[in-house]
Amino acid sequence: MRLILSLLLFGAVQCAADPFINLTFDQPDLSGPLIPLQPGGPYEGNTDQLLRGWTVTIDGLSRSRVVFSPPQTGIGGPVNLMNRRPLDTTSPLGPYSLELFSQFPAQPDIRLSQTATMPDDATFLWIASIGYIQAYADGAKIGEVNPVFGTWAFLSVAPYAGKEVTLEFALPPGGAAEFDIIGFTTIPEPSTWALLGFGLVVVVWQLRRQL
Repeated sequence: MRLILSLLLFGAVQCAADPFINLTFDQPDLSGPLIPLQPGGPYEGNTDQLLRGWTVTIDGLSRSRVVFSPPQTGIGGPVNLMNRRPLDTTSPLGPYSLELFSQFPAQPDIRLSQTATMPDDATFLWIASIGYIQAYADGAKIGEVNPVFGTWAFLSVAPYAGKEVTLEFALPPGGAAEFDIIGFTTIPEPSTWALLGFGLVVVVWQLRRQL
């Protein structure tokens, strides 16, 4: 009887665990307060608002403030929530991405993490980055985006389906990346429309850097 009750309690705990919040960074709380770093932006704000659900650490220390960069504004720190231009909204990516720089000033390690329950039907997690990003689940490396080979990756998360897991994304010391999470998918590679759409996004990102 005690064993049955223990199993029921474990099942209840598993069911009560929360899903991922703001997985794709596209649901920030912009209610503020936002402090302008220069007239017109970018703005500094609370991490738990701008990156709801996520924890940011720099060299192992929790970061309570990050930067929000509206369109046509620059970056203001090692972690920036970027609002893309309207053209980007036609791609598989959403309107927001993260710009990460570890050169402020001692080339620190930057990590983004969240603990939640993986969807029952989760097979792959699709991520994109211009720059090198490592991905972990419960401390085990599950993949990376290496710009030498491409700008996207499908991370196998099927072993974690239905379980509570800590997802973590790491920018190595001295690195820089524009990083985004597209979401869960059941296919191991993109369809033709997604590949073409993402190619367009890469072109737009590169053009933006030249403006």
